[in-house]
Amino acid sequence: MDNKTQTDIWEWATNTFPHGDTQGHLNHLLTEVQELKEDPKDILEYADCMIILLHVARTNGITVDMLADAVKIKLGINRKRKWTPPDENGAQRHVK
Repeated sequence: MDNKTQTDIWEWATNTFPHGDTQGHLNHLLTEVQELKEDPKDILEYADCMIILLHVARTNGITVDMLADAVKIKLGINRKRKWTPPDENGAQRHVK
């Protein structure tokens, strides 16, 4: 993924959904994540999630390059954390 692709997504989404806002787009992302949960082998559901996430990020001044840097930083933080066993939903969280 690159900044040009993100800009293409942002331009398309801004023109297609001119009345959308960050919260509305994030609510849409939640519905797409649910669809992904229902079929985690469907690569197009991953793409839907990425499109929305990259659009919202760009709307809020965050580029793909900035995201890539943040992922590296966050991965370093997560590597140093302790994690809980899975909860009743299978989620594991870091110990505070």
